[in-house]
Amino acid sequence: MKIAYLILAFKNPDQVARLVTRLNNENTFFMVHYDKKSPLHEYRRLVDCLRHLSNVHFMERYKTYWAHFSNLYVQLRGIEEIIEKRIPFDYLTYTTGQDYPIKPSQEILDFLEKNDKKLFLRCYPISAIWGAGGWSRIERYHIRIPGIPRFLYRVPFLKRRLPKGYEFFGGSAYWWFTKECIQYIHNHIRENPSFLDFFKYGRSVVEIFFHTVVLNSPFKKSVVNDDLRYIVWPWKGSPHPVTFDKSHFEKIARSPKLFARKFDMRLYPEILDMIDKELLHL
Repeated sequence: MKIAYLILAFKNPDQVARLVTRLNNENTFFMVHYDKKSPLHEYRRLVDCLRHLSNVHFMERYKTYWAHFSNLYVQLRGIEEIIEKRIPFDYLTYTTGQDYPIKPSQEILDFLEKNDKKLFLRCYPISAIWGAGGWSRIERYHIRIPGIPRFLYRVPFLKRRLPKGYEFFGGSAYWWFTKECIQYIHNHIRENPSFLDFFKYGRSVVEIFFHTVVLNSPFKKSVVNDDLRYIVWPWKGSPHPVTFDKSHFEKIARSPKLFARKFDMRLYPEILDMIDKELLHL
């Protein structure tokens, strides 16, 4: 069993390097993107930290923006590079630089071996997870306003025509897909470029695109409604999860999930040390 990790990060290069180190073994590969908006010295620091690992590849850097299509674009570029480089993998998963494993790397591999061919993706019909407001993410035009990095302007009144032949789904941004599923997604984009173009003016489309493609495909029957992550939200509808500190350790330790998010080593380094010692046995 081989796993490829697609990691998108924008801060804390030492934490990203720590994440890779914890997951690294002879059966893993890492495709890493460090946001172009972040300082160059941080990117160079990350490259220096991981230079000794031949199974780590750094993508061309792009600027990404919160809730913007750019996040989906970078994920798809990462997938394309992995396919073009013919990286051997059985599963590909997306993670951020602020996620962290709460199970040892070998246990993650063993879990996927046991659940071979299953796809892990938390997903629901759009109206079921976000209500009627969920449709506005794709039915309305959303435009990024230069100079306001965390804001997308929703164009009023102008409604978009949805692509025909699809039932739309949404859910968590995190996924674990088999090589066959990844190849299907890649082919679907190449054969249906207008479908991808449709998402360019949506909002938070990483929480819709993969779900819609996979659940309208023959792979639907293989989907397990779980993203294998322990995440705590401060309130329903919050745009950002809780950043864990050491007070959260007991609940993290009891979780059956493979990963948890979110962590910030600069703010709360103790929680990562506790996970390393007690859960990863390092």
